[in-house]
This record gives sequence, C-alpha cells and structure tokens, in this order.
Amino acid sequence: CNNTDDDCDTQVDEGFDNDNDGFSVCEGDCDDNNGIVYPGAFEICNNIDDDCDTQIDEGYDNDNDGFTICGGDCDDNNSNVYPGASEICGNTIDEDCSGALNNGCPTYTYYVDNDGDGFGVTANSIVSFASSAPTGYAALGGDCNDNLIGVNPAASELCFTNYDDDCDGFVNEGCTVSLIPNDERFNAINMNGSNFPTCSSLTVNLANATNSPESNSNEPMGAGQDAWYRFTANTTGVRIQASGASNDMVIELQNTTGESLAMQNALGVGATEILAYGQLTVGQQYFVVIRNFNTNAVGSASICIQHLLPSAPDYGLFYPSTCSVFKCDWTGASLYQAIFVDGENQYSHTGTSTLKSLTLFPALIYGNSYEVYVNSIFNFPNNPSVTVVGGPFTVSIGEHNDLDLRLADQCPTTRTIGSFISASESLCNFTQYEWEFTQVDVNDNIIALEPHYVMSVTKTRHMRVSWIPGVTGGNRYRVKIRPWFGNVPGEWGTDYQMLCIAGSAGLVEYAESKPIFTDGAAPSAEAITGLYPNPSDGKFVNVWIEGIETEKITVNIYDAAGKKVETALIPTSGLYNIRLDFKDQLANGLYTVEMLFDEERIVEKMLVGE
Repeated sequence: CNNTDDDCDTQVDEGFDNDNDGFSVCEGDCDDNNGIVYPGAFEICNNIDDDCDTQIDEGYDNDNDGFTICGGDCDDNNSNVYPGASEICGNTIDEDCSGALNNGCPTYTYYVDNDGDGFGVTANSIVSFASSAPTGYAALGGDCNDNLIGVNPAASELCFTNYDDDCDGFVNEGCTVSLIPNDERFNAINMNGSNFPTCSSLTVNLANATNSPESNSNEPMGAGQDAWYRFTANTTGVRIQASGASNDMVIELQNTTGESLAMQNALGVGATEILAYGQLTVGQQYFVVIRNFNTNAVGSASICIQHLLPSAPDYGLFYPSTCSVFKCDWTGASLYQAIFVDGENQYSHTGTSTLKSLTLFPALIYGNSYEVYVNSIFNFPNNPSVTVVGGPFTVSIGEHNDLDLRLADQCPTTRTIGSFISASESLCNFTQYEWEFTQVDVNDNIIALEPHYVMSVTKTRHMRVSWIPGVTGGNRYRVKIRPWFGNVPGEWGTDYQMLCIAGSAGLVEYAESKPIFTDGAAPSAEAITGLYPNPSDGKFVNVWIEGIETEKITVNIYDAAGKKVETALIPTSGLYNIRLDFKDQLANGLYTVEMLFDEERIVEKMLVGE
C-alpha cells in the first residue's frame, strides 16, 4: 500500500481497500472499514469526518456557536443555546440543552399586597424567578387585613381601633381604659374635618383633661392638659386651628407611630393658634393633640381641622386659542400656580385664581396638548407656605384660525408699491408672520417658478408691498400667510387670496428698505433699516439701523404736507435700535421718515393708525 503498481498488473494497491469504497488508506481513506467514509464523500451530520478533510460535520452549525445538532445543540438557530450555556432564569428556553427549563435558578415567593404597606396575604402568593417583587406584590406575608394600610405585622397596636393592628392575633392588647374620652392618644376622637375655608369646629373643656405622656412639648409645671383627635387625610395639606380664652394653646400633629410632624405655639393666652402642614399622605390617619401651655385657669377650647384642597383648570381641558381665559378652581388659597409641561420644558405663571389668558405662557403653541399641574399655595401667619398639587391634567389648545389677506387689500382693490397690506387678524402669542407671494398673470395663471417668502420684521400683521422681491407696478400675486411662534411655524391658510399692485407706486420719493426675507425657514438678520411698529399709534416708533458705519444719523419726520414734525440725532455704529418718542402724538396719516448720514439719504414711509 504505497500508491505504486508494485506487481505490474496495471492496478495500484489492489487488496488494500477493505471497505470497497474505491479508496485505500494510501489514497486518503481515513476509515477503511467504513464504506461511506472516503475523500470527497458527502458530509452528513453524524459526528464522523465523512469526507476525510479532518473536520467533523462542517456546514451543520447554523448559528455558529460551535455546536451542531449532532453535537447536542438543541436549537441550532439560536447562538445562545448549546450544551454548557448559561441558563437564563424565568424564560421558556432550555439554554444549556439539559432537557430542563430554569435548572439551577433560585425562586422567590411574593404575596398579593392590595394596600401597598409592604406586607401581603400569606395564602395568596406567586413563585417567581425575579429577584424583586412585581407591582401589587410584597416580599413579606402575614398581613391580616390587606385593605388597611396601617394593619400589618410591623404596625403598632392602636387602642382606639376594634381590630388587630399588628396581626399578632390579639385586639387592643396592652391598652388601658380611660374614663375621660379623647384624654389620651388611644381614645382620640375621630374628626372628619371640613374643606378650607369652611371651619366645622368642636369644643372641649380642658379642665377635665390630664397631661398625656405621648405629647412632645415641655409645658410649665401645672400645665399640659390635653385633648386628642384623629383624622384621615383627604389631601396632602391640612390647616388646624385652636383657640381658648383662658389657655395658651399648643397644637401638635403626629403620624400613626407617634412621630411629631409639626408643632405650633406662636401666640399667647386667648389667641387663635394656626398650624399648617403640607406633607400628608392621602388615606393615612393622623393625630392632633391640643394642649394648655400655661398655669392659668384652664377652660374650654375649640378645634377646627380643615383639609387644604388641590385645584384644577376651572374652564375645562380644551381651549380654542391661546387668547382663551385660563382660570384655576378656587380653593381658598392665597395664590395659584399653573405649570404647562411639553415633555422637555415647562412654563409657569403664579397669580390669583383667574390667570387671565393663556398669553401668560408665551411658548404655548396652537394645536398642541400639554401636561398641566395646578398648585394651590396657602400662606398662613407663623407657618411655612403649603402647596397642594393638583393634576396632572391633559390640556389641549385648538388649531389657530386661518390667516388671510385682509379683505380691503384683496383684488379688485389695488395697492401701491409704497402702501401697507395686512393679515386678517393678529393671533395671540405669535412672534412674526410669514408671507408667501406667487406671481400670476392677468388671467391668474402662475408665471413664477418659485414663490417669494417674506418674514415680517416685527410682531405685526402688517407689511409693506415694497418688501416683495422684484415687485413692480401691475404685478398680481396669490397670497398665503402663516404665523410663527418663536422658532415654531404655524399652519398656512387653507386657501389663497389675490393681491393686485397698481401700475405705479404713486409716491414722490421712496428708497426701498430691506426687511427680512426667507425661503420658508426661520428669520435671518439681513435688514438695513426698518421702522416698527408700522403702522404706529402716533406716540413713538422704533428705528432699527444695521450695517451702517457712521458716527451719527439725523432722523427727520415729515407729514403729508411736507412739514417737519419731529427730528432726532442718533449716534450709531454697526447696529442700533432706538425708541423715538414723539413730543406730541401724531395724527393719523402717512408720514415720511428721512435718515441722513455721510451724504447718504434713506427714506421710509410710516403710517399712523390702521
């Protein structure tokens, strides 16, 4: 067997192919006792090197995890599944191909916890592979009343209840009976209270009371007579009022464990003490103790517990525009704060319950919805401010009205190049208007390849015809208008109106100012001169000058008859924006504003009145 015809019978290595597969060991047969194993044989998935290429079952590891089905891979389409892989606890996959799910994984028992006190009912449990309890479950059992948050194995036994608070199988163990009602914490009188500013008071005679060890103040010798009350919190805030003609009153607020939350003794004998607190947990029970803090004759006292209520949007959750009046429900608070949240930013305003229009929140956008919180802010003498939060509420603002070209500016009426045109209305909260002008022929067929877009220089619904790029006498345009709210554009009008330009400007002298032009994007800053507001109310005008390098500019204002009515000298360099207040209010009409500098002259037209 040497790949040579040793006996010259024209056959090579005859007698050395034991399995008669046509290959001897000299020719590379790696198993000459197996007729399906030889060089070039078809590789099958059988843990054998069928084609004698030194590889076993090549081409059968679909997920490239180093294991084939023949090698024990129980899911050859998942690279995380193979013999010896780490078992992932809690799923339905046998990652280690052991034939068992979740083998070796620890399990945890959790108990249904309806009242959220951290203890569940032992008889109502689940087994989980998760190391933390799911929502509605607790890691500890033993709760004997899962509908009361104050009842569980860690609670203290309360003597004023008729049930087993600490789940030890006994009711009111260790409690003593007092002959005087509400003289001790354990026999505190339940007092539902009223909603502020209503005060439903109770009267108690402290002369019949004794000093309780559960109180936390240090009264002078001979004083300390007290009375106890309890209430369930309806909101996070409470106001407690106590007064007694012959007593120096102390008010103390405690939680169910006897921890003192707040104490008030700011005033003396005969005065009305007020304690305000804003960190209650709704549904929890609290204790109020009223004590005499002096050695004078002890007499009657009155107590009033008032719940401080949250507020809500009083006019509903939909507002047709940002001009709409926004009002908070009146709860008797000193101030109200509305907070609008858009996911990233929040906008707030604080005032009386009537916050007036939504323009108090200048960033609000038409067509948007906001998460709104309404805070009632209570201020009482000798107490910190208490804020009770209402919400969140989902408040929506309607779409803004379509903006049209003002009817008086529409064809067949013609406008001169030097005249002003106006939008149909001024929307609340807008910052600028963007105008779209598409040129048409006399038959109203479009002749311009692209519309012209012009952004108003200031917050005004007016613009000058001369600001349209390339405008000449006789031009006709389709006009659309949309508002901008800061950097956010509103919607274009759903249709267009026609603008007809007169055959000539009709003005004796006019040098075109250069306002902001855009291609539908946010405003840029390329203007040279401008006047705003324009039209003016006749009391003042802002003069905007940019890109003029000179030491001073003389500004003259002439009325329609050519009479100079105002003059001013403006020192400037590069960029200037000055308010020019008129000595006397100008009458309605068209005025010429002349700017003189370095032998140059720029003329603007200013309209006073609509």
